[in-house]
Amino acid sequence: MAKPHQERAILHTLLPAALLVLATALPGATAQWDDPRLVGRWYGHDYHRDQDRYYQRIAERTPDGRFILEFRRYEQCQLIEQQTISGTWWVNGDFWGTQADLVDGYATRLENTYILTSYDGTHTTYRHPSTGNEFTYERVDPEFEFPACDLMM
Repeated sequence: MAKPHQERAILHTLLPAALLVLATALPGATAQWDDPRLVGRWYGHDYHRDQDRYYQRIAERTPDGRFILEFRRYEQCQLIEQQTISGTWWVNGDFWGTQADLVDGYATRLENTYILTSYDGTHTTYRHPSTGNEFTYERVDPEFEFPACDLMM
């Protein structure tokens, strides 16, 4: 019998895969990579008050289905983690997914499927179905860089 943490791990792994199968099995459904509402440079940030942690993300998505995500985590405005993740992305109706091939230059295979709750070409919001975490991004200029942590407060 699986322990509760094992059941959560199984659900965390299987639910996104099941959503991907469902999304691609719908009549007339085909994944696409050139949705202009998602292509481009995007910035997201959030603050977890209970942990006094700030998170910043810059994502670059290209029309050929590639992405690069730069991720930063701060505690008390001190940078404590930084990652660069790259791979492929797709959108199919209200489902959006990524498959990471590299994390900080090391080969990997990480897949995630999300539910798009809003995407209008300027702002994008999506939710991870098993964790419930929601992420919001805004479109930014190609030269946009991370703002200082204290400017996020």
